[in-house]
Amino acid sequence: MLYTHLNSDFVELTGTSMAAPFVTGLVALILKIIDLTNQNLIPLFVYNTRNAVRKFFNKPSR
Repeated sequence: MLYTHLNSDFVELTGTSMAAPFVTGLVALILKIIDLTNQNLIPLFVYNTRNAVRKFFNKPSR
């Protein structure tokens, strides 16, 4: 991803620290969109989402 840097420059940065704000924002949007008035559904939602992502990237579940 490109990020602004000193002197109006751009640099490409990678890693989980760079992705964390985007992941956090996505989770916030998902939680806003779906009705999670039943707090017991949150762990199930997270677990199912993790499995779907692993399947998409062909990673074995633990």
